[in-house]
Order: sequence, then C-alpha cells, then structure tokens
Amino acid sequence: MQRALILATLLGAPISAPSSGFHSLSQGESIGLKTEDGVSLSATYYAPKEEHAPGALLVHDAGADRKQMNDIALSLNKQGFGVLSLDLRGHGESRSEKFDWKKLDDAGRQALWQLAPKDVDAAARWLLERKEILPTNLNLVGYRSGCALVARHAERDENVVSLTLLSPKPQDFGFDVQGTLQRVTGLPTCVLDKKNDEVERMVTEANGHNANPWVRFEALNPKSPSLLDDKKTSTKVAKFVEETALPKRGRG
Repeated sequence: MQRALILATLLGAPISAPSSGFHSLSQGESIGLKTEDGVSLSATYYAPKEEHAPGALLVHDAGADRKQMNDIALSLNKQGFGVLSLDLRGHGESRSEKFDWKKLDDAGRQALWQLAPKDVDAAARWLLERKEILPTNLNLVGYRSGCALVARHAERDENVVSLTLLSPKPQDFGFDVQGTLQRVTGLPTCVLDKKNDEVERMVTEANGHNANPWVRFEALNPKSPSLLDDKKTSTKVAKFVEETALPKRGRG
C-alpha cells in the first residue's frame, strides 16, 4: 500500500534541510482557488518558515467558516507546517448567489454538503502543488461535520499521513465516518471530543479491525461549551500532527 510506504519513509528519514530566506506569514495570506466543477473558493494560507515542509488542511463545521479554525491553524504553522484553511462553498467568503448555506432549507444544505468533497479535493491539490510543501505529506483536520469530509478524502488520497477528527459523528450528512475509519487501516488518527460513548465506540470498533490500533481517542474538558473553546485543543492537535508528520531526526 502506497500510504504504508510513505509512512515508513517518513519514519526512517529526516525532513529535508531548510533553505534560507523563506519566511512565515504568521497571520496568513488570503488566497482564492477553484474546484474542478468551477466553483471559486476563498481560503487562508499560512506559509511555513522552512521549505520542504509538511502540509495541513483544515475543514470547518457545516454552517461555520474558516475563522473557526484560526487557533489550530496558528498552532500548526508555529510547528513548521504550511497550513491551508478554507471556506467551503456556500460558507464564509465562498458564498455566492448559487451557493449560500444561510439561505438553504434542510434539503438544500444536505445537497450542498454532498458537493463539499470537491472543495476539499481542490484545496488539497492546491496545497500539495506549493513548491515549499512536501507533496506526499498531507495532514487533515476536521471539526464536527468537517470530519466527514476529511475522513472521506483520507480514504482516497495516499498522500495523507495523519487524520484528526474533532467532535465527529459516526454518520453525518450521508457520510459514513464510522465505516471510513474502519477502511483507512494504519493511518494515524486522533479523535478528540468530550466524553462521548458513541464516538468512543466508533474508535473501538475501528481499532478492532486490526491487531495494531491506529486510532487514538482523547476526551477533553466536558465543561467547555465546545471543543474549540478548550484552549488545550489546538495544542493537542498540533502535538499529535507534529509527532506523526515530523518524526525526530535519527529515528529509525
């Protein structure tokens, strides 16, 4: 499996040495990109401090926008990642006359979310084509319904080396997140949520399909209104993704 070969390579060799003169855009740069079906999307790109950096793609919840992921984007960028956080079609600055989440009924929102994988595909392609980003080192982070989209992309893209799901649902907008986790065998995955029996069961069942568990579950502060309100969330995400995508030098 190509993903296994990529992970083995990452664990056995250090990231290439940086070249001088490449600087981080700590607050990010607004960019535009286009999907294969011609939809224009807005996103923020946080350039890495060094070249030959791993990439991270962040996907927000349904009805929200990319600002929701700001703290995580900054934490990952600080750890050396080139980070892309996008507004999905119909959301934030990617709203248009044709696609506007706020104006849609439930059926319209369901239909719109079914098109959102095209947005994630386009964003991943844009990020991995950057000269400063390693083309076989993509790390995905999703929040709530965004988890369904990144999990789906991870199943289809062999360049994905880690998956982080924040408050996922086993089934979401017609996407089978639980089934996907059982199929992406061996992909390092971290699931963060408040105490949630349904999510913990999903993780247990995924790990049960392999003798070597690859999905980690961590329960965070149950008193926080949401996972993103917990100041530890961005730190935990950055730590997990860094450990997965940036192995220590000399580690074999």
